[in-house]
Amino acid sequence: MELIKILFKMIRYHRKDYMLYLYCNIFTMALLLAFLSVCSNHSLMHNYQVDPMIADNILFPSLMVCLFTLLFLPYAYEAFLKGRKQEYSVLMTLGMTEREVIANMFLECFAVSSAGCIMGLVCGSGLSVLFFLFLRRIIGITPIQWEFHARAYLAAVGLYALVIILILLLNIIRILKANLSELLQAKWKEERKQKGSKALLFLGCAVFLVSILSMLYVFYSGKTNFWLLSMGSFLMGTFLAIFHSDSVLYKNSSRKWKISFGLLLQNLKSWKIVTIISSCLFGLIVFFSGLCFTIYSYSMHNAIAYSPYDLFYVRDQNSNQMELEELEQILNRHGISLVSQTQVCVLRSGAFNILSADEINEKLGKDYHPCQGSFIQLFQEDLKDGYEHELLPVENVTIKLGDSKKLPLALQEQRIEILFNPCKSLADTTLIVNSDDFKRIAEQSEEYFLVNAILINLDNWKISGPAIAELQNCMAASNNFSQEAQYLSSLSSKIGTYTIEKQSSEVLIFWIFFVDLMFFGAANVTIYFKIKSELKEDTRMIYHLYRIGITEKETWNILFKKNLCYYLPSLIMGIGFGIFYCFSVNSIYHYGLMGFICAGLTAAAAVLLQFFLIFVITRYEYSEVNPFP
Repeated sequence: MELIKILFKMIRYHRKDYMLYLYCNIFTMALLLAFLSVCSNHSLMHNYQVDPMIADNILFPSLMVCLFTLLFLPYAYEAFLKGRKQEYSVLMTLGMTEREVIANMFLECFAVSSAGCIMGLVCGSGLSVLFFLFLRRIIGITPIQWEFHARAYLAAVGLYALVIILILLLNIIRILKANLSELLQAKWKEERKQKGSKALLFLGCAVFLVSILSMLYVFYSGKTNFWLLSMGSFLMGTFLAIFHSDSVLYKNSSRKWKISFGLLLQNLKSWKIVTIISSCLFGLIVFFSGLCFTIYSYSMHNAIAYSPYDLFYVRDQNSNQMELEELEQILNRHGISLVSQTQVCVLRSGAFNILSADEINEKLGKDYHPCQGSFIQLFQEDLKDGYEHELLPVENVTIKLGDSKKLPLALQEQRIEILFNPCKSLADTTLIVNSDDFKRIAEQSEEYFLVNAILINLDNWKISGPAIAELQNCMAASNNFSQEAQYLSSLSSKIGTYTIEKQSSEVLIFWIFFVDLMFFGAANVTIYFKIKSELKEDTRMIYHLYRIGITEKETWNILFKKNLCYYLPSLIMGIGFGIFYCFSVNSIYHYGLMGFICAGLTAAAAVLLQFFLIFVITRYEYSEVNPFP
């Protein structure tokens, strides 16, 4: 009975630690459920009205949330349990058995985890509703709505329960293997290590500099096969520098920082581990943010570049049979005027689009001159769109004609130019042939059918959205197709492509914002757990300093400088890593300096927010250790 009373007193004494661990569980569970709910939503993921580009942007952030759950919860529990090991050893010396210790660990973890799971499910449900409201009303993806899917809840609870079970099993095994003396000395035993080596410190700095030089070489040479090696050497160099920084850290510090460094050096090994973890998290924040805003900028450019015409569609005998007068009437009702309209004949099969060179030259002002029996393969790509392109030409094409005849065509040359808007009614590969060959194929081939590509320019495409939507509805009503067939015959417009790219980029930024928030919170919680675990030792040290005459202002400065030593190294290294990664990606995918600038702005915002948090944490720590009456 006395042991139970002692146990409850310890729980009451550590109630703040329990609450912090509980908050970590709620935060993790809420984000996990919200992202899994979005992934399970049919109106978003399996809706033909929502472009797959928008829906697919949730997959990578969801994967990051799942990995975060697998890695962060064990660390949070380990940090929570670190302060309890000595207390368990005390209870065991008073008569508590190993079985009772394990039962207590199980009950503690089960109670906190269950409460965190339940509250996390409630918060995650609300967060998922907010997600869909934001996507519908702010971003403008109106076809989607919130749906309840039990499998999302089961998946979230299953992954959460698996992590908790693994945490318990690993720590129970550790308790069973450890003896009383090991538990009593657990904290100091973890900090034992050999002194750092100056040689390895200088080696780490040298590797770090080499990675920067290789990064510059990649950017200026335009080569794309060194950035992974450079990034790996960057990480290796910084890790070496961190693990051996104690060889010069204390000796070369100024007198004003001696005491702060002294507090830090008491727990140097765990400081290094925490610094590496948090620097990786800060680096990912800077990289993801910089890359997302860069993608947004270039997506808008690509939307216009890949849609040279304000309205483009394909008309054949069965679809999109709308007269020009009716089309103009609809446009005029919405305040839009038709500037130009061009019609181009296209021979279409399942694999190829075939165009007549003479017609293209005459109507579109191009300069294509394929010889008879040959073709020009057209790659409708923009090489400066930020993506890698594999332009593999077709060397030979054989077209079946009537009476078992065949028309062999050979590649004459390849051209890279955007003639048409992206359209689902056409094949992926476009060939331009001599007018005689085109006429022969049109008259004698049964596998190719003739369609008309309608190319329209408007006076103001930016306000043409409602007009294009009405045109699409009118054509769909006249076609009377199935939903899938109408999807393949849909119109292609500049405003439509622009809207999809804009929404896709905004959705990606929205998801990455939550991933960044998760990483930023994890980095700060990781360091905060470290500071909180040392609070008792710091209190004792500050009290001794108080007895020999330290002032309140000096106490504040010591704690503030100590916390700067915890947060700033990881933040600076993370910023360097994130900007480096953005810089490398920009050099490879021709984004210029946009990603570098965006990453720098994100880093500046992170620094300002981090200094504010350092001030808040120092104020809390000062109130806890303050020995002054």
